[in-house]
Amino acid sequence: MPSSSRNVRLEEAKDWSAWDREFQSKAIAAHIWEKIDPEAEERLAFLTEPSEPDPSNYEKRIMQTQQTPANSTRNASQQIDDQPDPNGRPANANEMTTRGKDDYKLDLSVYNNAMRRFEKEDQSIKEIRDWVGETVEVHLLRTACQPKENLDTWYIKLRDQVGVTPDQIYDLAKTNYQLAVKPLVRQPRDMTTWLAEWEEAINQAIAVGIPNVQHSRDWWTDFEQAINKAGFDVWCREYRVNNKDDIRNNKLTFRTISNDFMTEIRSIQPPRTMKRTIQKGSHAASFKSSQAEKTTDPTTSSPPSSGPSPTPAKAPRRKRKNTEGATSGCKACGNPGHTFDGCYYVFPDKALKKWKPRTAITQKVEDNIKNDNDLRKEVQRLKKRTKKVQFVDSSSQEGLTTDTGSQLTMKEDRQG
Repeated sequence: MPSSSRNVRLEEAKDWSAWDREFQSKAIAAHIWEKIDPEAEERLAFLTEPSEPDPSNYEKRIMQTQQTPANSTRNASQQIDDQPDPNGRPANANEMTTRGKDDYKLDLSVYNNAMRRFEKEDQSIKEIRDWVGETVEVHLLRTACQPKENLDTWYIKLRDQVGVTPDQIYDLAKTNYQLAVKPLVRQPRDMTTWLAEWEEAINQAIAVGIPNVQHSRDWWTDFEQAINKAGFDVWCREYRVNNKDDIRNNKLTFRTISNDFMTEIRSIQPPRTMKRTIQKGSHAASFKSSQAEKTTDPTTSSPPSSGPSPTPAKAPRRKRKNTEGATSGCKACGNPGHTFDGCYYVFPDKALKKWKPRTAITQKVEDNIKNDNDLRKEVQRLKKRTKKVQFVDSSSQEGLTTDTGSQLTMKEDRQG
């Protein structure tokens, strides 16, 4: 179980919802949530280490021997019967009766199976405890997570320590959902961020049992009203007509509509291309360089003309090819509003100070990089290139304003 698999931290009450969802996901995957859930009617106990069968608790056979005739060259011991010894205790399986061996083998098989289950659960508990230690603020750990206490006790104390009750969780989920479906008056600059927040809010609302979001007929109406005036009225009308049966029969899931709406967003919101930063004075340097090439190139020189020189024809501009996949947006987070090499979730060192990552998008990026070998290699390549490339110092920047156009092109390519 990788540590810090998501950017979640528990420091105060507002962090509880995201942290608790991650905790429950790990506990459910390990099949121990039913042993932690404080709301469970009959909470199961954690497995205890089983005891290995003791051979001395089984039947010992009586060892009888029969002497061979006197004219024999040696004595031989031979087992005559399999009678149990009522006063003896076997030290191992070889001293047991046949029935004792069968009972011992059966108990040993049961023990081995129980030990495997115990070790598996114990390892899962250890990994979750380690994750708690990495994601919970130090003060909370000291007051709520004593080393000798079980994981279920840790969970309850942490919930009480941050001051979150089930009623507060319910109210917070309800408030977040109401904010997420507030009707838009215009289309946001980044519609994918709005969609991610809506998906997280409705998922939480369904989980805590908000009444008006349990049926697709209800939450579809909220979703439609939220985006209708943001330029999606035609899409909503067509989607409602094409999926009316699924909406009415509660077969439409919010994940399905999220994927369908993401496709619509990408089709109408072209990605924003990144601006290239050009050093001040570089235009003059390029102009002077190009003029010098014209005057020194013997193949283009011609005798001076006495008449007025004709107006030179403008050379067609060569369009720069888009090598960053701008037509498809970011390959990591799916946001059509920026290119892959400018994604803050992949390259957080490029992010603005006020930027805060969102849990749902962070997990999506991590999953995409984990499951896509080409994407993972591209991330490694770009990060390695970023480490190698050093920004030019002030003296180099001064030289750039008077150097040739080829050096300028190299600098622009690095910035692009």
